[in-house]
Amino acid sequence: MGHGCGVSSVFTPKRPNWTPRPLHEGLQLSAEPASSAERLVCPQCGASRALYCCSCRLPLAQNTPRVQLPFNLWVVTHGQQNESSATGVHLAVLAAAQTRLHSAEELPPLCPETTLLLFPDDSAVDASDVEPTSVTDVVVIDSKWGQAGGVLAHPSLQGVRRVRIGQYRTSYWRFHTRGVPSDGLCTVEAVYFLCRELHSRAHAGACHCFDDLLWLFCAMHRRVMAEAADRGRKRALAPCEDQATEAQG
Repeated sequence: MGHGCGVSSVFTPKRPNWTPRPLHEGLQLSAEPASSAERLVCPQCGASRALYCCSCRLPLAQNTPRVQLPFNLWVVTHGQQNESSATGVHLAVLAAAQTRLHSAEELPPLCPETTLLLFPDDSAVDASDVEPTSVTDVVVIDSKWGQAGGVLAHPSLQGVRRVRIGQYRTSYWRFHTRGVPSDGLCTVEAVYFLCRELHSRAHAGACHCFDDLLWLFCAMHRRVMAEAADRGRKRALAPCEDQATEAQG
């Protein structure tokens, strides 16, 4: 019996049947994210990048939006985290005025009464129960799940109240490693939903004022999906071409 020539997207050879979830529904972005794979030169470091420079935290696409956060955001990074794949960098690009990337050692003293540490453990309070006006600073850890414990243990984060957001499904295009929930959010998704929950506590109706936090995320998601579909087409063509060759022979 001959093999069919159906087309399916290929995201990773390690898990050929795995596919990421679609983008979050209802997003209202201020500008359409770039969909081409064109690379641009960072004016600061001269590196060839796509959409933004992860090293300089600079946007490179002309229509990149800016987002105003309701708090100062401290993204605490792990030393082994790859900045090119770290979505915390998205926050430093899109909300540059209020976002800082630091190691735990570089984190300045923060007021425990007005600071939240976004981390979903048993001691965390629900974001829906937090008074938004009481929050001046938010700390989020941008690392692999297995590295987060070491960051949490740093003295600079002791005494800071922890907060968790509701249950959401990730749209991230990288499958998680062992021990991480399959629906676990990446850093930029978690901060987006925290902003939305805090805003909803103080304002009625749907909130779209933080949707642009996912602008780079959406652009990269669409590009990954398009590239995976292209790989699927190429893989599907191979057996079809073999069958055509056999038929001609």
